[in-house]
Amino acid sequence: MDDAPANVSPSGLTSAYGLRYITLLVENIEQTIARIEQSGQSILMPVTTLGHGAKIAMVEDPDGNIIEFVHETKE
Repeated sequence: MDDAPANVSPSGLTSAYGLRYITLLVENIEQTIARIEQSGQSILMPVTTLGHGAKIAMVEDPDGNIIEFVHETKE
């Protein structure tokens, strides 16, 4: 590389190269998202229930990366 990469990537999933998205499985998504909201981080998608009962939410970390939280249903 001729130029050093920026310390912080621009916001948005497709705005920079590299790993920008991660999915984490959590036990209590509502509590997890509430704590993130209290910290002042950006909530991109509030807790949403999918057709099969699983719940998802997405947040943006301070570096512009997307973190998806998933709470799977127990069948």
